[in-house]
Amino acid sequence: MQKLHRNFELPKKKDKNKKFSSEKVVNENVIGVLKRFKLMAEKIEEKDLDLDLILFQLFVLWS
Repeated sequence: MQKLHRNFELPKKKDKNKKFSSEKVVNENVIGVLKRFKLMAEKIEEKDLDLDLILFQLFVLWS
C-alpha cells in the first residue's frame, strides 16, 4: 500500500492507550466477579441457606 501512495503513513500506537486498555481489563474482571457473586447470592437466597456464612467462605477462598 505504501508503494501506491507516497504520502501514506502508518498510524503510530500510543502508550497511553496500552495503559488505558490494561486498566479497562482489570475493571471488567472486577465487574464480572461482582456479577457472579450477585447471581450466586440470589440462588442461595432462593434455597434459604445462610448467605452470610457462604459469602464469608467465598471471600476467604478468593483472597
